[in-house]
Amino acid sequence: MKKNLLSVAVKGALGLSAAALMVPVMPAFAQDTDAEKKAVQLEEVYVTGSRIPRAGFDTMQPATAVDKDFFDQNGFTNVADALNSLPTMIPSGTSLSESDPNNVGQSYADFYGLGSQRTLTLVNGRRVVSSNAPSAFGATGGLQVDLNSLPTALIDRVEVVSIGGAPIYGSDAIAGTINVILKDDFEGIETDFSSGFAEGENDAGDHKASVTFGQNFADGRGNVVASYEYNKTDAVLMNDRPFGRDYYYFFDNPDNTGADDGIVDRYFGKGRSIAVLTQEGIPTASNATPLGGAPLYAFGLYMVDGDGNPIGFGRDGHLTQIEIGQPTGNAITFEGGDGLLLQDYDSIRAPIERNLFNTMGHFDLTDQITAYAEVNFYTAESSDPNAQPFYQSGLFGGDSAALPLSIDNPYLNDADRQLLMANGVPAGGTFYLQKGHGRSRTEWSHRRRERDVPLCAGR
Repeated sequence: MKKNLLSVAVKGALGLSAAALMVPVMPAFAQDTDAEKKAVQLEEVYVTGSRIPRAGFDTMQPATAVDKDFFDQNGFTNVADALNSLPTMIPSGTSLSESDPNNVGQSYADFYGLGSQRTLTLVNGRRVVSSNAPSAFGATGGLQVDLNSLPTALIDRVEVVSIGGAPIYGSDAIAGTINVILKDDFEGIETDFSSGFAEGENDAGDHKASVTFGQNFADGRGNVVASYEYNKTDAVLMNDRPFGRDYYYFFDNPDNTGADDGIVDRYFGKGRSIAVLTQEGIPTASNATPLGGAPLYAFGLYMVDGDGNPIGFGRDGHLTQIEIGQPTGNAITFEGGDGLLLQDYDSIRAPIERNLFNTMGHFDLTDQITAYAEVNFYTAESSDPNAQPFYQSGLFGGDSAALPLSIDNPYLNDADRQLLMANGVPAGGTFYLQKGHGRSRTEWSHRRRERDVPLCAGR
């Protein structure tokens, strides 16, 4: 009879196990040596698992946490710069203060570029007063918090959680939630002084000074902390940097004839200019359409001198030949030339001077009840160093339409008057000036923002 090999193997294994159980177990005695008797000093402990909750490890949503050391090691003097260094954040205007004249001196958090109104900013897990100020164009949506109003001296950590906040906080947390945790058990005195400039440029100064002091009381059941912070940052104009002066731009390709012609529809180049207006002004004989009488060089709708060259007013107030630059596929945007340069009216960073005073206190009434109070005062002064000009052009309407001037204007000399009339302006008639005037609107954009927000509640 043939035996099953598997049954034989199993029976063999069981037999060996039984035999092993029958062997008496003798106690083992180890001899103590002098080396084993010596105390062993533990130098390192490797933790491969922990139940300590940490942001980024205990949530299903992408999360990041940065602490005070992150601010100190990178030289950040404000929360905006620290958050904008994260890959998930899109800078609002500039890293420190918005150069848009509608929100000068403010900086908001913006997750994934979905809009600052979709990113919620909390302080110690609670909502704070919005800093979204109205402008001449009306209030923008959202309850944004100005990151410049948050004290870096008191920051313990900043927790950044992507998405997932809308079911709890509402639509203003669709993109993400930022929770700024301030120190609530600080004890002692701490001072901080820093000053720096842009490497290789010797500008963009950033200066900060702060002092913080705190004290525990009632056997650690309570704590009070106060902090004062001063920060001043200098402006940086667009023309202060080579990439700003060159103004690289995606131009429309004039050789493009359609989607299937094998020719790129846009090309990347430098030197964008708005050829239909200049700082001194380009005259036109009419303010009628198209484009409100703005000069259209591609269609021959512009004034010329005796040699057929385009003309405009020069810095001396007289008509002169102008260079329109290289035409592109757009009737307004040219490559190079004497047209209006938008970089002359833009800034990389607006100046700001901030003063922040913050004090907090809490007391544990019981193990479950804590009374707390917070008083925050923030004042900032900022101005737009190089805002957009006042436009007078057929591209716009209303008060910004082309500027009408009489051909009999006493500031016109006879040669200029004759040249205007040769280009279609009738005797005693009116010509129209297309210009963007005013190199800066600092005096119009200057704003002062103050906030004094006392908070007192219990939990």
